[in-house]
Amino acid sequence: MQVRYLEIANRIRREIHRRHLAPGTRLPVARQLAAQFGANENTVLRALRLLRSEGVLDFGRGRAVTVRHPLPEQQLAALEEVRAVLTNALRAGSSRQHILAVLDEVARAPDRPPV
Repeated sequence: MQVRYLEIANRIRREIHRRHLAPGTRLPVARQLAAQFGANENTVLRALRLLRSEGVLDFGRGRAVTVRHPLPEQQLAALEEVRAVLTNALRAGSSRQHILAVLDEVARAPDRPPV
């Protein structure tokens, strides 16, 4: 079973990927999204912050949250694979600190392709 904020983030991500939410579309406020998803407002905000950190959403002035241009299919698939591996590592007992250290190590690898 997936963590609730990840489930919400995945649902929003799918809507963007399927072009049901076009770039520039303004999302409803967190309270409305919470009612729509049947979740706590803080859970929705956590999902939105995750999507912002991935470059999927922009946070504007006030409460404005808009959809950015979607990531290419290959990047989306790769991020989904990473998310599944991280979820499995957490379930297996890996600490957040250890996972972040591994991510940092991979990101700093000299053979890492340019972004």
